[in-house]
This record gives sequence, C-alpha cells and structure tokens, in this order.
Amino acid sequence: MSRALLNNESVVKFIKENFIPVSGAVEHLQPSRYGTVETETSKWFAPLAKRAIKDYAPAGFFKQFGSYQGMYVAGSDGTPFEYKIGLAYDPEEFIKILQSALIKSRSQKIVRSQLSKPVSPPPKEAPPGANASTSVIQVYSRICPLPANATLSERSIGRDVMWIFPDEICEILSGANEPGAKVKMPPTLVARMVRFQLLNHVGNIMHPFSEKDIRRADFKMTPIESRGGIRTFAFQGSYASQAPASRENDTTYNMEGTIEGRFSIDQNRKSILQFRAFGEGVSQGGNDSLAKAQKYPVVFAMTEATQPSIRAMKPFWAAIPLWAKVYERPSM
Repeated sequence: MSRALLNNESVVKFIKENFIPVSGAVEHLQPSRYGTVETETSKWFAPLAKRAIKDYAPAGFFKQFGSYQGMYVAGSDGTPFEYKIGLAYDPEEFIKILQSALIKSRSQKIVRSQLSKPVSPPPKEAPPGANASTSVIQVYSRICPLPANATLSERSIGRDVMWIFPDEICEILSGANEPGAKVKMPPTLVARMVRFQLLNHVGNIMHPFSEKDIRRADFKMTPIESRGGIRTFAFQGSYASQAPASRENDTTYNMEGTIEGRFSIDQNRKSILQFRAFGEGVSQGGNDSLAKAQKYPVVFAMTEATQPSIRAMKPFWAAIPLWAKVYERPSM
C-alpha cells in the first residue's frame, strides 16, 4: 500500500474501525514466482489472490505482471471483496473503495473454514543482519528536487538496509594502513552498493543491475584516524549502470551518481561502529511507480543501524531467494 495512505489519519482510522489489517510479503505468499518455501499460508492465499485479480484487476493484469502483489479486502474464508494494485490513491477515494468492499462483505455470509485452523507462518531464519558479526547500514533515497506536480509516489521516501560482512571489514583493515593513502574498497562491497543499494527506491523498488550492466564503479577509501582500537576511514565513489530491456522491464533503465562519507570500525569486533554517507545521482526507469522516460535527481543517505528491529531485517534483494547468494558475494 502507498506509504502516503498509511500515513493518513482518516485512512488509518477507517481501517482500524472496520477491518483486521494484515501485511504479508508477496515473496512468501507467491513462492512459485520468488522461489521461497510453500507454506499453509501461501496455499490458503493463492486461490484468494487468483480470484480477486480475476474479478477486480484490469484485464490482462496478471498475464502482464504475474504477481499477487496488491491490496486485498477479503473474508476469513478467502472470499475477496476488492483488489487494487498498490498504486498511489487519494485518501478520500481510497476510503470510498474500502466502504464499497465493506458493503459487499456485509451482504454475503462468511463461511468459517480454513482460517478457523491455525495457519503456520513462513519458516523463520535468522538473517546474518541479526548477528553481531554482520554490520547493518540503513539506506534512504529521495527525489530532490521534486517535479513541480510531484505524485504521491514521487514524494515518498525509499528505504532499505545494507549488509557489510566481517570478511569485507577485514579486507578494509588490512588494505588501508597508511594515513592519507587512497586504496580501493572491497570489490564485493562496491558491487553490492552499485548493483543493489544505490537505487531509486522512491515509491517502489527499483530493479537491481547485473554485473554486465556496470559501466563505472570507482570507489576509494582513505584512513584518517586510529585511536583506542577504533579506525576511521573516509570514502568517495563514482558509478554508472545501464540495464537493457527484459521480460521484467520493457525499457532500458539506468543509474549514475556519486557518494562520499566516512565510517568507523571496531578492530576487535570487526564491525562498523558508525557510518555516515551522502550521495547524489540521476535515475531513469526500472521503478514501476515512476515515469519510465523521466530522469529523476536522487539523493541518498546512509547511517549505521542500531535498533534490533532494523538489524533483524533483510536487505530487499537479499530476501529474494533468486538474488540472495548474489547479494552476499556480488561481482562486477
């Protein structure tokens, strides 16, 4: 659902008073598309999604996108009363949609069936980000400056997390020893940033780049301080990527920009203590919520994650089984 809708008090109030809100990850609810494990939950959800899309989505929607992603209003027996693609809606318009679905649900008897039994959640796995050995960085992106008539999607904030692994920390510590000397950042960390993290996630998720898409990725770091087992580095990066049209994207998409910042490492724990970075770039395409032909000026901010809830999250593309191994050890 659009972040703007969930931040609207009237929408939140109407949902709380009339529905039981549920949030689910399409990656787990549609395992046939994303390669995750089939569960009782996904088995229950699949027929609901197919019927809802058939009854309420535009003709040819599923054939074109092949995804269950969207907003559903349904009864506990799996009867759908509304389905909307997760686009930006005016709050008043969205409440009217919910009111219509509510009227439909009250006119039909709900049969208690599958959901009267316990539904098992997707299997839990502790991501590396939940362990002290992996450093977790929060990544924010915004379109700045905004277009004169910016849409709700264009005004939103992109959010993700990035993992930096202990072996990459060791590579940084062993490769940059003399103050003022410029050395290359670990290639896997650079590839992860360029292919998966420095993307325009405003309004929706931008598709990642393959190693063949990278046109430029020049990242250098410089040791600037060492005190009490804490070493601090500055870094600068310049990058450019362009992906060809594919089944997922009917047009080419690209991203180009620069970033600079500094980070501190605890040498004993081999982990990031502090991370601060700011970047600027230009994106075009690769994000279904944004105009494909328009070039968007994007700014990025990165900071270390300290909250347990954030540290337990997986980076978006690391959570997709098809990309998980590539995310951990990317090349370019």
